[in-house]
Order: sequence, then C-alpha cells, then structure tokens
Amino acid sequence: MYEGFYYPAIEASATGTPIVGSYNIPSEVLIHGYNGFRINIFDERTYASYIIKLLKDEELWSRMSRNAREHAKKFDAVVIAQRILDIYKCTKS
Repeated sequence: MYEGFYYPAIEASATGTPIVGSYNIPSEVLIHGYNGFRINIFDERTYASYIIKLLKDEELWSRMSRNAREHAKKFDAVVIAQRILDIYKCTKS
C-alpha cells in the first residue's frame, strides 16, 4: 500500500514484473496502463482484480513486462549520476 522509497517498484520493473501499486508510488515510476496499474484507494479486492487481470491475460502481461523493463532503464544509477554531473558542469561554466 505504501512505500516511502519507490526502489522496490523500480526493481520489480527491472525484472519485468508489472506493478500493481498505490498512488503513493510516484507517477514517473508507475504509469497506469503502461508498466502496471495505479490504485487510488486501498482496497484488497481492487488490488486483487488487477493482479488477476494480469495473470489471466498473457498478452497484457507480456506488453507491460516489456514496458516495465524499458521504463526501469530510466532509473539506472549510472545514467542518473551522469545526468547530475552534466547539470553540474553546465551550471559551473
């Protein structure tokens, strides 16, 4: 239901596991209908219905799995560190 740090969601995406999570996960990490499903209320039945939907629809799982792996690349630590260095270099000049 709640994760103060969203790393588990990124780790799940990196393994190709679509996420079913709450709106507490930042929207740049969990994109509803793309790499998983965002749930706006905590209701076990709602969570379960999305999980069942993923498990029953192989094409949906495959598509979201591919999207999840691709999306997780945006959060690669090396890539992020390089972006920070690039920003620092630009502001230093």
